[in-house]
Amino acid sequence: MPDAEREFARASIWGTRLAAAAIPLSTALAQIGVVGVAGSAWGAAVFRRRHASAPAARAGIFDADKTAWLLVAAIGVWFVLGLLSAATHGHVPRFSHLNKALMAVGLVAGALYVRRVDPAELRVLAWLLVTGGAIAGLAGLAQIIWGAFPGESLLATRDRGWMGQLYLPGTMERVAAGTLRNRMKMAEAWLLVAAALSAATFHARGHLARVGAALGLNGVAALLYLTAVKAAFVIALVALVALILLEKSSWLRRLLPYALVAVFLAGLGTVLAIAITAPPGPAPVGAGSLAARRWIWSRAWQYFGEAPFFGIGLGTYSRVVLGDLGEGFRALTNNAHCQHLTALVEGGIFGFAAWLAVCAAIGSLLVRAWLSGAAPAAASRAVRHAATFFVLSLFAMSFVHDVLFHPNTAALFWAAVGTLLLPPQEASS
Repeated sequence: MPDAEREFARASIWGTRLAAAAIPLSTALAQIGVVGVAGSAWGAAVFRRRHASAPAARAGIFDADKTAWLLVAAIGVWFVLGLLSAATHGHVPRFSHLNKALMAVGLVAGALYVRRVDPAELRVLAWLLVTGGAIAGLAGLAQIIWGAFPGESLLATRDRGWMGQLYLPGTMERVAAGTLRNRMKMAEAWLLVAAALSAATFHARGHLARVGAALGLNGVAALLYLTAVKAAFVIALVALVALILLEKSSWLRRLLPYALVAVFLAGLGTVLAIAITAPPGPAPVGAGSLAARRWIWSRAWQYFGEAPFFGIGLGTYSRVVLGDLGEGFRALTNNAHCQHLTALVEGGIFGFAAWLAVCAAIGSLLVRAWLSGAAPAAASRAVRHAATFFVLSLFAMSFVHDVLFHPNTAALFWAAVGTLLLPPQEASS
């Protein structure tokens, strides 16, 4: 019943559009949007499998995709082992961190919903995302100029206050924290906006649209700079250069698997070397970001030594470490500032092995997206470009930040990973 599926899609599209516009504006709406999109994805898949006559038409995204099954299985093993470890040690995971389960939902949203959306609708969703990012950008500029955007005082919370949200941690220097009121969350959401604009710069129809996207990309770069999240600003530039090379050079694409492995080993090796060799001492309150990370990573390595095989439990690091940070320093951070180190500490050797399988599967998806034989159509190239930009950006940031620490960012990241599962439409179709 294709008509029933079309009706289902028509009923859900406005919620999807709202979610796209709300991603840079609201943490809650971003998470609700991903769940809603995933529900639409499963609904569309159920319609297709029940009512399509040909077996090929009934096939789901995971039916014959071994990499997809590896990714889902590795995520499941990592999650279950982490929860069992937390229960064994008597550590209670933070509920917000358990929202990392949204990663599987986000994967479904990317893989099952986006593949069913018309290319014209994809353009609408992309521009709605950019519109939401622009509104958040105006809020960020208001914070820089006046200290807050209109009505922001209504969002203030007594437990979190302003420190580390609207100011550079440890100072009263204003930063652009946007409508999410958190400079890290905002920087990560703007990276997704940058991914959409970068894709439009290369693949939008019409010269004027491409020029507008390029100007918008420069605007997002300025906003990233104003967040004072130096890693996000630099990584956005690096990701853009990487995408230019991938788009323009077929022989450089063949180096992608080797580049991914080399960057991963170099990044993780550097973090572990610093963590292992850092001298003991009190928390360096007031120190620069490098000295702070050196101490944080060394403490994380100590926790790994206390539970090397199964870790301290998924989503428990912030609770366990709080008593060790000391007054003042705990207001600045409660995570390990390295996603891979967090996976090692919370999951131990066995959990980290599952995490490595997750990373390997993501790398395989990236390589497959760029080294598939047939030339994809423009819409597929644009989706591939945007997903690669965002995934590579958060992958690079993962060495100096817990990029999955914020549930909304985790949901968006895994939705982007899911789009890499899309079977590309050939240019002739």
